[in-house]
Amino acid sequence: MNILEDSKNIIVDMLDFKKPFSVALKNYLATNVRSQSELVTIDKIYRAFFDNYYLYEEITKEYLTKRTNVLVAVVGIVLASAKIVKINSSDYTPFLEDNLQRNKEKVSDEFNKFIYEYSNGIVSAPKGIVSGSYQHLSILFNLPVWLISMLINQQGKDVAKGIFKSFKAKYSNYYIHNALVDIDSIEKSELASFEKVSENLYLKKGKSNILVDNFSFVKIDKYLDTVFNYVEKANNKYVTLYQAEKSYFYFRFLKEYLYRNNVLNIAVESLDENPELINHVSLKNLNYIFTYKSTIGELIARLAFKQDLLFYFPKSTNMEKMYYCPEYRVEFDTMNIDGIIKQQIVGLKEISTFVSDGGILIYLVNTIDKKETTGLIKEFLKDNQDFSLLSEYASIPTSEDAHFGYFAILKRKNHA
Repeated sequence: MNILEDSKNIIVDMLDFKKPFSVALKNYLATNVRSQSELVTIDKIYRAFFDNYYLYEEITKEYLTKRTNVLVAVVGIVLASAKIVKINSSDYTPFLEDNLQRNKEKVSDEFNKFIYEYSNGIVSAPKGIVSGSYQHLSILFNLPVWLISMLINQQGKDVAKGIFKSFKAKYSNYYIHNALVDIDSIEKSELASFEKVSENLYLKKGKSNILVDNFSFVKIDKYLDTVFNYVEKANNKYVTLYQAEKSYFYFRFLKEYLYRNNVLNIAVESLDENPELINHVSLKNLNYIFTYKSTIGELIARLAFKQDLLFYFPKSTNMEKMYYCPEYRVEFDTMNIDGIIKQQIVGLKEISTFVSDGGILIYLVNTIDKKETTGLIKEFLKDNQDFSLLSEYASIPTSEDAHFGYFAILKRKNHA
């Protein structure tokens, strides 16, 4: 049994094929058996590796002749194991030497000295990185250089620094037992009871829970309160949510509209993204709520009427995900952005045709990239003069309130 080699195989699988940790681990365990304590150590190494990825990448570039996913994984696993998991040098040295030899690299005396000093907290960054540079900020906040550059150029240096600091903050706002509380105020013993239960919708006296009977906690974004404060609920009979990516926004959507005199539709683009929504909600057979898997184009066959209120939650760069999924900071890159924006533009134009005269269309994304937010809405309004902008809002994350989010509220002209 070699926990370091196991961790390398899992992490390389993630880096090569952009898989989440859960998928890579499941693939590995299909042919390997590990005890619970071993899995805990693998999990610690995974988290430490991706929490410091951009530092490990720079160290690999400095001390080795080439940079590959395997070599970054090997270097990062050794450093994470030595400093954070506290594995002895007698355990990691054979792993390091064997893997570098297989990749035609050598463990230099200088690199051995660096590992020793790093594990003892003497040094924390490679040489030649200028303080305040994009590379330095990348290492400091464990963010890709392209994201550092984009946020500084779009938001200005001072605002961008506040955003970077938010990645060091705790990600802590949750609904627990129908109440909005700070996770730090919950006893650790109580949190243990949330680990193996399904997510719960909010209970309401006299009504059964639409999802499940037990409880858990679900991360929520404060800026969503602002969304619903802008919307007049009483005059919206036909209400639809279209969700194209994994999000618990539908919890808030149902909380606001479930027990009003509405006909509700919830559509998801992929069951892989929101399986629990379809599985739990549709089982309740409520005659005023309909849930289904659908593309935007298929909505026309589902909706009997144009909608008074329509929420559109498309796939986005989803910077919010970078807080709680450390590998996403590495897996996502600029190659994806143009394709995502193109889908957002096409989807927004298509779904806008389902809004009734005088109706409201709300566009939401968990990002503040201006190409997906203000810039995209500006282009949409220029090409679709049937709509006007009532309000838009961007949640800029800080170390005190670490949330990304943007919404635009659009109103269709009343032709009556």
